[in-house]
Amino acid sequence: MALEAQAELVGTVEYDYLLAGRQFSKLSDTGSGNADISSKQDSGYGMKLSLMYATAQWSLGPYLHYWNIADSAIEIIYRNGFPERYGMEPQNQTVEFGLQLRRLF
Repeated sequence: MALEAQAELVGTVEYDYLLAGRQFSKLSDTGSGNADISSKQDSGYGMKLSLMYATAQWSLGPYLHYWNIADSAIEIIYRNGFPERYGMEPQNQTVEFGLQLRRLF
């Protein structure tokens, strides 16, 4: 397939390093009587890849977003001033595929 006269293929690679974050686990939403947990996250990375067919007015192409986040810190859950439980958010990976359509104004 030939490109239009003013069109181009544009590839993008992005690396994201997680410096610090906080994970909010809404355990109270489960209805099991568990308390919510707020855990410190300080280790992980992400990557974003895309390949766009671009003209002066619009662009179209697939993308991939990936995150790999390590275990959060272990948090103590207190009740009446005493430690009751411990909680943490486990290591997780997220993959997102999609198709982008952009229009310049």
